[in-house]
Amino acid sequence: MAAVRFLLTSIFWLFSLSLFSQDYLLELKNLSSELNLNELVNVETATDSNSALKTQQELISILQSEGYLEARSTLEVDSPVIQLQVELGPQYIWSKLSRGNVEPEALRALGYKLDLRTKKAVNVREIRKLREAVLRYYENRGYPFAGVYYDSLSMDGNLVSASMMVDLNQYITIDSLVIVGAEKVKPSYLYNSLNIFPGKAYSEEKFVQSPARLSEIPFVKQLKKPEVLFSKEGAQVFLYLEDKKANDIQGIVGFLPNAQTGKITLSGDVKLKLMNALGQGEYFNMNWRKLQENTQDLKVEATYPYLFNTSFGLEGKVFLYRRDTLFNTFERSVGANYRLSQYHSVVVKLGAINNNILSTYGLQNASSLPEYADVQTSQYSLGYKGLKLDYRYNPRSGRDIALEFGAGNRRIQQNPDINPELYDSLQLRSSQYRIQLQADRYFALFKRSSFKTGINGGSILGEEVFQNELYRLGGIQNLR
Repeated sequence: MAAVRFLLTSIFWLFSLSLFSQDYLLELKNLSSELNLNELVNVETATDSNSALKTQQELISILQSEGYLEARSTLEVDSPVIQLQVELGPQYIWSKLSRGNVEPEALRALGYKLDLRTKKAVNVREIRKLREAVLRYYENRGYPFAGVYYDSLSMDGNLVSASMMVDLNQYITIDSLVIVGAEKVKPSYLYNSLNIFPGKAYSEEKFVQSPARLSEIPFVKQLKKPEVLFSKEGAQVFLYLEDKKANDIQGIVGFLPNAQTGKITLSGDVKLKLMNALGQGEYFNMNWRKLQENTQDLKVEATYPYLFNTSFGLEGKVFLYRRDTLFNTFERSVGANYRLSQYHSVVVKLGAINNNILSTYGLQNASSLPEYADVQTSQYSLGYKGLKLDYRYNPRSGRDIALEFGAGNRRIQQNPDINPELYDSLQLRSSQYRIQLQADRYFALFKRSSFKTGINGGSILGEEVFQNELYRLGGIQNLR
């Protein structure tokens, strides 16, 4: 009966506090030591009753993290003052916290040194955090049923000693990925995309991340979240997917009459994108555009990921540009990329650029070189790509960075229709360096909107650069 009376009294007391609309002056009073409580928690000079309760909970949590495990407090109201009275109790200190049977490699990987905790206050939150970190370490290394606990707990006054122990239970490896539904994607591609391989240790972290990684694959759709089945043979991960159309072709093709000859020429703008045609996640993209009579460009690029079931991939690019009757540019490159992690990769490329003058009409008797020249450049480049977006194909937050450094040899060819003396002041063979950066940052706005900032630029370092060697950036597709 007394317990019921105390409970009802407490409820009505708390209810009465919440009804007050006036502000209170909160005072902290330490009943058991000289410890200055105002240094541990920020207290406003004037606060309402709900803030007083929040401050009480915050203060007890802080005191327990400082080793005062038996700290307790009471609130006394004497309007307009609320007094928070605290009894600290003894401060408990670590005499020894040993690793028990926890592997030293586990603690080093997590950045913990238990011996440094000797003579330090017992921190309840840190103990819980350490236990959870060790548990995750083993869960991601083949022990999903591991248990972590503290053993051999002993106390000598306020000195505490304990050992951390782990029960590993069964070691689990990946048996297989079971694809339910989708038929066009091969398991080898999903192994690499999810970083889950048969025979490797089961990782709870990789399994939890698998839905997000699957959502970034444009040619499959998740029907429901993956499931895992544990058995004596290992873990079977079930992926419920269906094939999704990711190929795309669009464009317009027409005929354009030549104003001088009257002949009909082909014109248009065509885009072709093919993905996963071979089931390995390969990508092919082509864009041909000819909107003016003698000007056209062609871009072709292709990638093949996870070559021979490794983190290496291949990529290639061809770019052909013709500017009226002035010049044409032919670029090609081939490279190998290596995936460092889910968000980072590096690429090494070998490329060449040919710039040629198309017409020398009127240049035979020129007294100076034109703005265009016949230039050949070979280049070796090293690049970095960092991609971390909430959703790769329609991001609301995250970043996308591509940085490339290139170095190579540049050779100016003397055109036989141009006076050779005009080349005397030029260094026909030289070194050339290129830097390119494309960086985008997305910021989420409201529920379905985002704000994008970005930079796209490059720099060519070397001897005199002709106009047909310059970067061509921008265009209508960059406008939003």
